[in-house]
Parts: sequence; structure tokens; C-alpha cells
Amino acid sequence: METTPYGYRVPETGDAAKGIGGWYEAIEFDIERLDQHNHDGTNSRQLSSSAIPTSAVVIPAADWVVDGVGYKQTLTTPAAVPEINDVSVRFYQTAPVAEVGKNAQLSFTRLTATTVDVFCSDNTAAFVMVLR
Repeated sequence: METTPYGYRVPETGDAAKGIGGWYEAIEFDIERLDQHNHDGTNSRQLSSSAIPTSAVVIPAADWVVDGVGYKQTLTTPAAVPEINDVSVRFYQTAPVAEVGKNAQLSFTRLTATTVDVFCSDNTAAFVMVLR
């Protein structure tokens, strides 16, 4: 049985399946360890905010088009962004000047792997969509 630098047990050829030190025990141990890890650098690789890739897409005020009672823009996102959901997307206002930097609660719908529709009620507002 081999033990990795973070304490996980890796069965090797010839290890018994059952009994003390068997690979069933190792798999059970690894599952518990995975369930309890917290990326603190001791029980798993340490993660920092720099490990999370971030991209931004500009949403200019001039590009809003009427959509029912509000406005819509279809945006192209970077292909490297694997998920676009409520957790991975933030919107920040860039215009008008009095609102710059404020967190905006815009709704959006993912159309394809690289396009989203973003909806707004004010066609004079501009935003940046930050994807992480």
C-alpha cells in the first residue's frame, strides 16, 4: 500500500482485497478523507483565489434591445468558462457614473456553451459580467 503526500492510500499490485491493510479498507479511508478535506494544504492541495480563472465581458448601454417589458443583450463568453450559473457570474455596474461599481442583480439565460442572454430594465445602464 502506498501513501500519497496528502495521506491518501493507493493500493498496489499484490495487495489483499480484504482484511487489515486491504484495498477495500484503503478505498473506505480515502472516501472519508475526501469528504473531510478542506484544501488547507495539509489534507489536500491548497487552493487560493488565484487558482480560480476569471474572465469579464463588457455590457455596453448602447447595445440593449427591447425585449417585452425590458431590454436584452446577447453576449459571447470566453470558451474557457466551463460553467455559467448564479454562483459563477457577477454583474457590476459601469454606468451611469453615480452607480459605478455597484453589484447588479441581472437575470440571464445561457443559450449555448459560449453565449448568454442578459436582461435589464434600464437601457441607459452599462455593466461588466465577471465569470469565475
